Amino acid sequence: MTRFDRRGFIRAGSIFTFGFLSYGEVLRMRAATAAAKPRDISVIHLLLGGGMSHLDTFDMKPEANPKCRSPFKPIATSVPGLQVCEHLPLTAKLAHKYFVIRSMTHKAANHDVALNLMLTGHEQIATVDHATMGSVVSHELGPRNELPAFVGVPGASVEPGGRAGFLGSKYNPFHTGDPNKPDFSVRDLNLPMGVEWSRMEGRFSLKTLVESRIKKWDTSDSFETLDSYYQNALNLMRSPTARKAFDIAQEPEAVRERYGRTTMGQGALLARRLVEAGVRFVTVCRGFNGWDDHANL
Repeated sequence: MTRFDRRGFIRAGSIFTFGFLSYGEVLRMRAATAAAKPRDISVIHLLLGGGMSHLDTFDMKPEANPKCRSPFKPIATSVPGLQVCEHLPLTAKLAHKYFVIRSMTHKAANHDVALNLMLTGHEQIATVDHATMGSVVSHELGPRNELPAFVGVPGASVEPGGRAGFLGSKYNPFHTGDPNKPDFSVRDLNLPMGVEWSRMEGRFSLKTLVESRIKKWDTSDSFETLDSYYQNALNLMRSPTARKAFDIAQEPEAVRERYGRTTMGQGALLARRLVEAGVRFVTVCRGFNGWDDHANL
């Protein structure tokens, strides 16, 4: 045990060993131990708005009353004691790679309220527009390179709670569009036809000059937000890394088929490419309540 906080020390105070140590001694022990370097991870968040039916996927309840259990059969997985639906054989093979959390609950009766809670960690209230997880990551850690820190595939802000809220719109997700479209390309990564970089730089310099005269009258963060948009756009347009990361057509056809020719499938593939290129947080969804099924399951 090399890391203690005050609360942890008090919790462990009844252990006999700690009877011989003061809190100061514990702190000295911690300082003498080289702290482990934190992992700089990325997150791919698959947002299934509306929710898959747990009764038909991970919680079959085969021993329950026929009126309360799934009509499908459970099958064994790679984790002893864990069963999933018979229609999820690949999910069953990979059970040792994920966790199924059965203890989570909430009191939200509507999709928008529940989604806001899922994405922000807060109840939805009229007076505060809370920030989504990816926006918090973007605000706290910033981008690793010229790519945005937070990307939504195809556009996560359609979900309640999917925007930066009170943090400011410059921390909203960068939207890619639908990578499953045959002619998919991220808009505005290329200069308009007939415009060269020298002309583009001239336009940007002129804009900066004009804005410098009127910024002092701006009492909001409008200019700061727009400046960040323009600068991020220019960085993306100049970046070979960004161009390569967004070019999903570089993937072999067999890989694209394996991920599935759907918005979620190709979105997951694009998300993998983005985190490999340095994006910190990618949310993939297929639209508000895209999984909300009430009949013909």
